[in-house]
Amino acid sequence: QEGRAEAQPAGKQGDAVLFIEGKVYDISGFADRHPGGAMVLRRLEGRDATVGFQKVGHSEGAKSTLATLLVEGKVPEDYPVLPPLVSGAEMVPPPAQPVRRGLPP
Repeated sequence: QEGRAEAQPAGKQGDAVLFIEGKVYDISGFADRHPGGAMVLRRLEGRDATVGFQKVGHSEGAKSTLATLLVEGKVPEDYPVLPPLVSGAEMVPPPAQPVRRGLPP
């Protein structure tokens, strides 16, 4: 639509955004430094990442880093927001006990 910015794969600063709690965050300069790996953020470009961000239980340091990525003066409605990757999917919590791989002893 005319007058709307594009949420695109990262290339230069400002090219990759995601949305958390109704705010826009520019991840183009951060994705490759993300502790969980760049692919985690790349899959969320142009999407609302609120549920995933909340469920991961990010540290105060992570929340401080997020604040530095805020795009002032923009709202998700300024972008073509993409649909969730999987409709209605919930993150599966890790198992209580480590999963053993391979043949039994």
